[in-house]
Amino acid sequence: MKQLKIVSTDYNQKNGGLINVNFNETILVEPNATIAMDKFSMDVQGVSTNIEIPDQIVDINTNYGVNTSRPAIVRAGKYPTISNLLAEMNTAFNSILNTDDLNSAENTPTDNGLFFLNFIDPKTQHVAMGFGSLAIDFTSENWTLVNLTSNIVEGNVELSAYNAGLYSLLTGVPVVKGGVDVGLTLRYDNNSADHTFKYGLFDSSDNELLLYGIEKVGSNFYYVNKTNSVLIPSTHFIDHPDYVHQFFVAEGKLRYQIYGDDKEFIYGLPAGAFDGFSFNSTYYFQILGNNTLLTGAPTFINVGICYQSGIDINTFGVFWDYDSFTSKKYLKRFPLVGVTPERTILYDFTPSPILQNGLGFSAVIYDVGPALNLSIVAEKTVKFDTFYQLALQIPSVQLESYIAYSASREGTRQNNICYFTPQKSSQTNKSVYVWENYELVFVSLSNKQPINLNSMQFRIIDVATRQPVDAESLSFNLYIQEKALI
Repeated sequence: MKQLKIVSTDYNQKNGGLINVNFNETILVEPNATIAMDKFSMDVQGVSTNIEIPDQIVDINTNYGVNTSRPAIVRAGKYPTISNLLAEMNTAFNSILNTDDLNSAENTPTDNGLFFLNFIDPKTQHVAMGFGSLAIDFTSENWTLVNLTSNIVEGNVELSAYNAGLYSLLTGVPVVKGGVDVGLTLRYDNNSADHTFKYGLFDSSDNELLLYGIEKVGSNFYYVNKTNSVLIPSTHFIDHPDYVHQFFVAEGKLRYQIYGDDKEFIYGLPAGAFDGFSFNSTYYFQILGNNTLLTGAPTFINVGICYQSGIDINTFGVFWDYDSFTSKKYLKRFPLVGVTPERTILYDFTPSPILQNGLGFSAVIYDVGPALNLSIVAEKTVKFDTFYQLALQIPSVQLESYIAYSASREGTRQNNICYFTPQKSSQTNKSVYVWENYELVFVSLSNKQPINLNSMQFRIIDVATRQPVDAESLSFNLYIQEKALI
């Protein structure tokens, strides 16, 4: 049996993570030999940039004890900074929400007005997960009316222009970055080119730039997706004062629908109509219009908006102040009758240990709700240096070792000597990972002729991501057993 010791003090991910070694001796190996690894050690720096993870699932229950959990999928990828990863988590967490008024899901209270936000806690500089669910008033508190009068008619709030010319409803608070729920009723009896208007989600830096919404130009109606306008039927907008028009989210997308007062679905835009919408962007709901003639002008009734709660606005933009979340109450687009319910959010990292440990969370399950603060702060700093299954590859030698992934048709020879899960060493306060093979498992070399192994290449890869690990240094032992000695 031959023993080889490999030591690399300058290992990195460059050049595909390859280690090139040369022995100043001839290492002749007879045909049909076998090879095994033992005594692995690796020294790594905690990774907080260029974070690479496979798909990670966090199960989230939006009302623990009542609802069922839903999977939030944080997509596999390489994230340049922790901020990029947290933005992806915001998208994943908020994508589980469904604020469709016609949604028959069992989850109660519904997701309308709820949002998730993952951020760096300014006090500890650790990752924090939180939520907000304070929603709406449909008074003038959060909006400014220009050439619009507000009247209460039979219990309904009606907004209508009182002079010809330009009019607007401008909001001073963004729509919620999560469970978007904006609704209104439109009274417009005659389709006239004298009336143009648009409403929806506007750019946060330009209160005239409609990004996602509805626009009437001349006698035609369009839906707007950033710079694109698509013609849609006008029938559902004309002479239907009992129809509700709703912006909502489902499956991570912004949607738009029209339904009758008996909750009968009338019309809806395709699921991908607003394909640029992002939970990480700030939008304001607004209505802009122009009446060259006042006669027959539209009236907007019961405009309701789920605003972003707990916000502060300064010269740097909008940020979320969790200390200001004094209320844990839940409100829908319009206030519910009676006592508003409280909710407890439960996060379950059981399917995502890489994300849990890398973000610095010590526990697997956390609940955030009435008995706690509305956010939970990780116990440790961000450090994506936990490893679950690694493989030692030797690309320069053919091995009888194969691997296949169920998610793809790929199944091929990988030249992996062994698979192992290193453990953080208790002998040092550095990030040193070790693994010892207590029973050597040999893999067959494919050499039919004697070969000289005085020059070889190695690579350590993460099996889940199929990418080389990043380490400051590493070492391991190889044992070669030849047939003549078996």
